[in-house]
Amino acid sequence: MQACLSPGRPQHVPHGSNLQHNSSPRVHDESSSAAQMQRRHALRSHLSSRPDDGDTLRSLAELELGMGQGEHFVEFVRALCCRRPWAWRSVCSVLYESLGRRQDALSILFQVHQLTPNEPGVCCYLAELQPKEARHWYEQALCADPSFAPALIALADVHRQGDSLDEAVRLYGLAHQQAA
Repeated sequence: MQACLSPGRPQHVPHGSNLQHNSSPRVHDESSSAAQMQRRHALRSHLSSRPDDGDTLRSLAELELGMGQGEHFVEFVRALCCRRPWAWRSVCSVLYESLGRRQDALSILFQVHQLTPNEPGVCCYLAELQPKEARHWYEQALCADPSFAPALIALADVHRQGDSLDEAVRLYGLAHQQAA
């Protein structure tokens, strides 16, 4: 009987029963709010053990934004990246690509870069979010890992667009050697 009364599950009232379904907005809002808080807790708990689960991050973001608590989501993922820096890719994907929160993604990337300065992927993502600083960030990525092909190709593209064709060809050649 207890399972029938749990939040979020519709209650079955037999036809002709004297039991009335209370449809007052306040009761519905309170049970809906309790169900949302319960779901938020479950999603956050899951992310504690699987911080790079993009689908769960998106679900949590949608839930918290729907509750009007987008800033709570940002603070949660910021703390998550402090504890588990490798979660940055999924977190920034949700923040920037799904939610369009570029500044929040940048802030977290800078934080993760301080924690793990030798992570070339963070530098490349910073380059994407800061196109005017792209060359600097791709060079930082290559300082961390001189054979990081995505940074070699991206930096070659920057040089090609800037009319430094000789340097672009050299970098493309290095990237090709890495792929071989």
